[in-house]
Amino acid sequence: AEAKMLEKRNNLQMARVRYLKAEQMFSDIGVKRKQGDVCIAIAELDDRAERYDSAIEWYTKANRCFQDPPRPADRMYCLAELGGLHLLKGEYAESIKSSLLAIDLARNLGDHHQHLTSLENLCWAQIKTNDSIGARKTLSAAKTVAKNHGLHDNGLARLDAELANTRR
Repeated sequence: AEAKMLEKRNNLQMARVRYLKAEQMFSDIGVKRKQGDVCIAIAELDDRAERYDSAIEWYTKANRCFQDPPRPADRMYCLAELGGLHLLKGEYAESIKSSLLAIDLARNLGDHHQHLTSLENLCWAQIKTNDSIGARKTLSAAKTVAKNHGLHDNGLARLDAELANTRR
């Protein structure tokens, strides 16, 4: 609770210190659900501070915490964030792997927003790895999800434009 308050007050360094202590405590007593929640909080702070390698480590640790007992919605969130961070870092194979897992979980959970976001990340990673055929299929799936669930996303137009440039 204290870490959350510090975070709201934008005292991110102190918040991170408190979260690290809480993570260690939950790890020591074996409360994986709480440990995973704290790992996400640390990952989000690191992401905001553009410490992407550290954010990836914490989302990965959180994802492991949510495997047993299973927490698929939390795993989906971690995997989607990992897909985006790996994409940002140019680690396209890892982005594709995480995005595909997030897409499966989002589809099973009926989380259309996360489904769309992960499809977009996958599409960008496919474009960056010169898989224009895969990217076109992924973009088509993303458009279908957006249309079927009334989601509007400017990212689809950017992907369309990028794929139009790859046709040359």
